[in-house]
Amino acid sequence: MPTSLHPMGKSDYCSVHSDGMITLPDVVVRRIGWTPGVRQKIVVDFILDPVTLLFRKAEGGRAGFTLSYLNKNGDSISGGKISCSAFINQYVKPKLILPIRDLVPIYDVSPYNLALLLEQPDWCRVPFSKSGQTEIDGSAIGIYQLLGHHDHQLYVGIGNIAERFNAHLRRDDMVSVGRQFEYHIIQREDALLLEKILMALHESEFGDVPEFNQRR
Repeated sequence: MPTSLHPMGKSDYCSVHSDGMITLPDVVVRRIGWTPGVRQKIVVDFILDPVTLLFRKAEGGRAGFTLSYLNKNGDSISGGKISCSAFINQYVKPKLILPIRDLVPIYDVSPYNLALLLEQPDWCRVPFSKSGQTEIDGSAIGIYQLLGHHDHQLYVGIGNIAERFNAHLRRDDMVSVGRQFEYHIIQREDALLLEKILMALHESEFGDVPEFNQRR
């Protein structure tokens, strides 16, 4: 399923605070179709490495976190907030400095309504050349990216890292511009989600997905 992206300004950015509060601006809440303050429950899942938060509306009686309104002015409410203090204290604070602001919202990362990437993957880097082949474990599965000059992202993919590296190395168009190859070992299900997120983040900054992802 394609990942939806929408024009953004600073009012779109989400935040994670040191008290465990996750704040969502009004434009994000409205885009998703959530309704704060009416017993709306949100399921919050996560990928631990890299820290990624995944949100979807709780359905079928499933337990979830309460979505409260962020601001109130008379009868008017706006935005949303979710308190996840236990999770933030146990898993996020030991790894990251909080608060984290200016988080780009990524929509419709199926089956989730919203995703927030709190940190970049801890990439392993090898040169995109025959010499780099020997540095990759043949059994490694995960997510990877091909980089060009000035580390510009050219392609994001998932799968067996060594096999995908060798396949790309046989493409003259990739060899002519690719300089570095970075990969992160992770379960395939998580890699599928991260692939969508990373491509959407590239599109939010440059207006399109990476060059070679456009050619698939």
